[in-house]
Amino acid sequence: MLDILEQSASGRVLAFDPRTGTIRVVAHGLSFANGIALSANAQTLFVNETGRYRIWKIDARASDVDVARESAEAQVLVDNLPATRTI
Repeated sequence: MLDILEQSASGRVLAFDPRTGTIRVVAHGLSFANGIALSANAQTLFVNETGRYRIWKIDARASDVDVARESAEAQVLVDNLPATRTI
């Protein structure tokens, strides 16, 4: 809850390679990213960024992409999604 209230952008997408046991940061700078899906061809990640009401399209092979700056590897797919407030 504090991540959303503070609009912190500490979220990351990590990739684990089970063959080598290594982990790499695919993307960082996400605000309360709480959903991810892999495309059918395994080339694209779709990441839900609840804190900023949008969905990102990120190249699954990307490395250390800062989403604060859109690039060819990370683009906003859907922006300004509707949100509901609960009190």
